[in-house]
Amino acid sequence: PIYHDAGQIRLHANYSVGGVTLTGSSNAFWVSPAELVISATSGATNLIGATATATPTHAAGEDFTLSVSAYNAATPAVITPNYSPGQIEFKLARTGPTLTDSVDGNLNYAAASTLTTSTTPEFEDITLTSFVSGESIYNAAHYSEVGLINLEVQDNEYGGGNIIIAATAINIGRFIPDHFKQTIVNSGSFFSTCNTGTTFAYSGQKDEATDSIGAISYPISPVLLITAYNKQGDITRNYYEDSQGSTNDYMKLSAAGVSVSVPTTDQVKTGVNGDKLPLTANMNTGTLSQNDLTTSIPSDNPLAKGELHYQFSDDDHFFYNRSANAVVTPFTSDITFSIATIIDADNVNVTTTEVASPTGIEIRFGRLVLKNSFGPETSNLPQQMQIEHFDGTDFVVSSDNDCVGYDASKISLTNVSLDPALTDKLGGTGNFIEGKTQAIELEATGDGNRGSIGVSYDIYDWLKYDWSGNDIY
Repeated sequence: PIYHDAGQIRLHANYSVGGVTLTGSSNAFWVSPAELVISATSGATNLIGATATATPTHAAGEDFTLSVSAYNAATPAVITPNYSPGQIEFKLARTGPTLTDSVDGNLNYAAASTLTTSTTPEFEDITLTSFVSGESIYNAAHYSEVGLINLEVQDNEYGGGNIIIAATAINIGRFIPDHFKQTIVNSGSFFSTCNTGTTFAYSGQKDEATDSIGAISYPISPVLLITAYNKQGDITRNYYEDSQGSTNDYMKLSAAGVSVSVPTTDQVKTGVNGDKLPLTANMNTGTLSQNDLTTSIPSDNPLAKGELHYQFSDDDHFFYNRSANAVVTPFTSDITFSIATIIDADNVNVTTTEVASPTGIEIRFGRLVLKNSFGPETSNLPQQMQIEHFDGTDFVVSSDNDCVGYDASKISLTNVSLDPALTDKLGGTGNFIEGKTQAIELEATGDGNRGSIGVSYDIYDWLKYDWSGNDIY
């Protein structure tokens, strides 16, 4: 005989021949399910990940369905609807990550019931959601951490005795963070790369060496804090990349996954036309680290697991666009950086962001002015030059400027009434002092060689000016 259900039963026999009737009954005995079957699903998806790169993925702390079903030994096997458990036991292993400093997570397997993982688990008595028609189904199961777990189940006291109903253990995962949050660790500051660095920059100013890189950069780069969280709002401490290879690497964010919105205008200052002053920003991928990038030796200062620092690139540079619209009173730059996206390889995204607002630098509208020179043809003539900036009313000498360089070779001479070949440019290279220089000289033309020579200087674009009043600098 075959009995397809589970439970305690008794057999009764009745035999009747020639008026003689025989009856009898067996002792009561238990018929057990052949096995318990565990499943973990999210909708129609089985959560069966077993490696650090496995799919599907499921957010830590997010609900999934955990079920335990009792099946008979028929072919095909079917659920035994009258199954009522004895003592259900769970063995819950953390199978990833398995580092000694990784943390154990909590599996919520029934209402107000949790079990903590272990790398050396043993069976523990638990109470599941009540079995109905041979199944215990809990739709609000969730696991708190990033990684993988392995779950084994058994009924250790079926029928109130020593009957053990086992189950094949299953892998559950891969669990990933639900979201990131980003805050500011250090907003950083700006300075001008005018040789040794100054506390101001001119509109349009670029570095003197290449005349191509904006002169505004960071002496202290902004640093962001990015933290991984589960659905319940707890930090996922196993979101961490170790040094032992991909087997234990559950941190899937890279520096390229952090996107900063490139600023295009000052936040406050307006130009002559009333619109915010435009600027040009050249930004690069920064540095993502599990160490504290605000310290002098980051490698000696690891962050708590689940937390990351992102430092803006030292190669970032900026300049305010130079035009007639930028001829305004000197102002302190207000450049802010907002986060466009933070997204890792598993499409975990950021939900909360903060802007970085580095300490500003003074911005001026400047120009180079050549002064006329006079003197006898028998003496060298100093060629006076000075750097000026607009103070809101007029152009004044930038008397605190000791860093802009001059180069006598940038002097060009033309014949006004005297042949330029009669003189030569002297003085080589150097820096303006207090915004002025007379270090470049025109060699004496010699006795009797009197007249005028036109002088022009090929200055950087950011110190050219509209001397002709035609909007051409």
